[in-house]
Amino acid sequence: MQKIPSQVDVLIVGAGPAGLAAATRLLGSGADVLLVDAARRIGYPLRCGEMTRETYFGLMGYEPRPSWRRWKLANFVDTIVIHRPRMENDIAGIVASRGVRVLSGCSLTELSDFDGEGRTATLVHEREKRTCRARVVIAADGISSFTAMRAGIAKRLPLEELVMCLAYRIRNADLLRNDRFRFDFDPIVKPSYFWVIPSGEREANVGVGIPALRGHRLRPLLDRFLRETDAIRGGTIQAEIVGGIPSTFPMKTPYADGLLVAGTAARFVDAVLGEGLRQAAFSGKTAAEMILKLNGRAAEAQSLSKYPEWLTQMTVRLEDVAGRRETFEVDEAFRK
Repeated sequence: MQKIPSQVDVLIVGAGPAGLAAATRLLGSGADVLLVDAARRIGYPLRCGEMTRETYFGLMGYEPRPSWRRWKLANFVDTIVIHRPRMENDIAGIVASRGVRVLSGCSLTELSDFDGEGRTATLVHEREKRTCRARVVIAADGISSFTAMRAGIAKRLPLEELVMCLAYRIRNADLLRNDRFRFDFDPIVKPSYFWVIPSGEREANVGVGIPALRGHRLRPLLDRFLRETDAIRGGTIQAEIVGGIPSTFPMKTPYADGLLVAGTAARFVDAVLGEGLRQAAFSGKTAAEMILKLNGRAAEAQSLSKYPEWLTQMTVRLEDVAGRRETFEVDEAFRK
C-alpha cells in the first residue's frame, strides 16, 4: 500500500476517464503525479451505458485490449460498447507500473487556496488523514465534484440541471436488433428518453433518463418501457446501474489558480445524447497538455486561461445531432 506523499507536482482527483487520460499524458514528463479515487476499486461500480466510438481508445492513449471491448454496433462505423470497469482498472495498473502514484479508497476532504506556488489538499486514505501539497490539481471527480466546489468555482448542481439515469443489464434476452442501439423519447412524460444498447449476442444495457426533479419515477418508467418496447423481450436482470449527467452547459471557467476541472466535473458532456466518455478523455488529456505547457511555471489562472478554448474543439453542438436521422429523431420538446 502506498502512503500519501507530502508533496507532488500534480494531484489528480478522480480515476475515471478524465483522470486516467491526464495521468497517461503525464507519463514520461518527469512530473511527480498522484492519482487518487474515492472508490475502493477503480472502475467500479459502473455508472454508464459504456457506448462510445473507436476514437475513445486513442484519446485515452492506448491500443485497445480485447478484454476492453464488449460489443460492436452498426449505427455508426465506429460505434462500440466497452467494458469500462475492466478498462479503467487496467489503465490504473498501467500508469501505476510506470511511475504514477495511485491510491484507491482515497478521498479529498479539504483544499487550500492558491498561495502563489500551489495548493494543499487534505486526503483521507485507510483512516489516515494527511496533507499533500501540489503545484496544480486536476479535478476529475465527477458530476458532484467536491474538489471544484472547494476551489470555489462550482456549486452543487440544482435538480433542474441534472438528469438521473437508471439502467438494467439484461442477459439471455431476445433483441430485435443486437447490432444497433436505440433511443426512444416518451410521448407522454417529457422530457424523458429510453435506450437499448446491445452489449452481447443476447445482452443489453436498457435504461431511462429523466430530470432529477422526477427521480422518483425512474423505476416505474423503466419497467413500463420494458413491458411496452419491441426492442427487447425476456431475459434476466443481472445488475442495476445508477448515474447522472448534467443537463446544463459546460463550465465557462473550468479553471482557477492552481486548478483545472475536467470531464463531467466541468459539465463537459453531450447532454442530448448523454455521451461523456470521449469528452472526459479529451478534457483530461487537454488538462495535462496545459500543465506541460507551463514548463515548471506556477499554475496561475492567467496561465491556464486558454484551457476552455482548447476544450471547445470537442464540443458537440445541437445542430450536429440533427444530422443523425438514420439513428433516431430528436424530439422537438426535448431539444428545447
